[in-house]
Amino acid sequence: MNARQYAEFYNEQAKNDNIAPYFTQGQVDSFSTVQGTDWQDAILRNAPQLNNVLTVSGGNAKTRFSISGGIFKQQGIVRNSDYNRYTLRANIDQEISSKFTVNYSTTLTRIQSARQNSGQASRGSSLISAMQSAPPTLSPSVNGYYRNLVTAYPFISNVLINPVANVNETSDALRSNRILANVAVIYKPVAGLSIKISGGIENEDFTTNQYSNGFTAANAASLITTAGSANVFASGNTSLLNENIITYTKAWGDHSLTATTGFYLSEL
Repeated sequence: MNARQYAEFYNEQAKNDNIAPYFTQGQVDSFSTVQGTDWQDAILRNAPQLNNVLTVSGGNAKTRFSISGGIFKQQGIVRNSDYNRYTLRANIDQEISSKFTVNYSTTLTRIQSARQNSGQASRGSSLISAMQSAPPTLSPSVNGYYRNLVTAYPFISNVLINPVANVNETSDALRSNRILANVAVIYKPVAGLSIKISGGIENEDFTTNQYSNGFTAANAASLITTAGSANVFASGNTSLLNENIITYTKAWGDHSLTATTGFYLSEL
């Protein structure tokens, strides 16, 4: 609804409740000359993506390699949010002899993201629900202060936040690093028999920095100051994996037989 429709709607509610109108006719008429606040337009935006990948590969009869790097960037549809991922991959296959082959692969990933709390909540207590229910008759700020929406009207939700203040004055930054490396040795002692011994390691670490700036919200009667806060969370994990696989293949005439056995060990 635009500002006039909003005022007329709540005046109709007041009429049904047999109470005085919330808005005077003069206020309703004045809303016809102003656009009002589009809270969704104030919070949301078009979010372009950038995805670049560069790959180099080559080799010879005994050595083959591939190296690639990628950059993925995307703005969030909520203002002041984004997601950035940087990736580097390398693969090398080396034939040492007719019986031995070594494979190596690694992937390095860095993620940096600025997030906004857009989780579900009712009655305007979260960013998205506040964006949908904030009055179009009011601006996000007044006299240089964020507007305190809770006390704006008697019918308004008592947990309604100012979504513009929430987007501008809070941050939730994530940084993550991930390393995945694998190496395998393949041994073929006789024709049809293959023994593969491989090992891998995966390491991840996460750091989250959350910050809420203290700010002052205004209404017609007073100024309300909100305290700031800051939190840092860090975590990490490492896992190891060893796989041992024996494969035997035998073909005769139009028939063939393949048998595989193996076991693995892992540590988290």
